[in-house]
Amino acid sequence: MKKKENNNIFVKMIEDKHSIIRSIREGVPSKTIEQERDVEFVTPV
Repeated sequence: MKKKENNNIFVKMIEDKHSIIRSIREGVPSKTIEQERDVEFVTPV
């Protein structure tokens, strides 16, 4: 089953937050998360 694309901005923000938390725990560079989620961090994580 293919994941349905969510257009709700709040759902996207929550998913972004979870991916940031995961990246901090696993030590993934912030540039990788920026490319995966198509976001740009203003302050360093």
